[in-house]
Amino acid sequence: MNTPRFFAGLDIGKLHDHSALAVLELRTRQAGFDRVYWVPIIEWDLRVHRLTRFPLGTSYRDLVDAVEREMRTPAFAIDTPLVVDATGVGDAIVDLLKGSAIPLVPVILTGGERATHSGGRLHVPKHQLIDTLCVLLEQGKLAVVRRLPLADAFLRELNDFEARVSVSGRPSCGAFRDNAHDDLVIAVALAAWYCRYS
Repeated sequence: MNTPRFFAGLDIGKLHDHSALAVLELRTRQAGFDRVYWVPIIEWDLRVHRLTRFPLGTSYRDLVDAVEREMRTPAFAIDTPLVVDATGVGDAIVDLLKGSAIPLVPVILTGGERATHSGGRLHVPKHQLIDTLCVLLEQGKLAVVRRLPLADAFLRELNDFEARVSVSGRPSCGAFRDNAHDDLVIAVALAAWYCRYS
């Protein structure tokens, strides 16, 4: 029997990069019974259930209104967490969303080595989000519903995503080529990371 649970990720952009919302469905099923520990064996996977990309220039107020509408969809439980990129202007979006009934998980993306928690925010290395996404894809634990209108755009973003190291030795990752975006990848990665480590 499948027990779906949803996790949402929101990447914030405005003028040069889109804001994007991704909703992942965690699907679990019993795959037998462990007779040593006397517990059911549960298999799971994640499916990208919904992808929304907001037009460039969307005001933050309009973005918040649209996200609240999307998150109120009857298919999503009221306990669906919204993992928001609170880096930079994302912090203002978190403040605007605080009045809603959506369970918020503000995440500040860092260049550090490990995830920490302080000031009501998770501080997560960007490479850790991407590493989680890569492992899930390699293990066949993450799939995209192909009928989604933005499924091909998400796959293109994955192909354009790069890791680089600066002259000073600082790693960075993202879409560095002209006209390349990474908003859908970051939105999916936020939700996937939180699903795996919450």
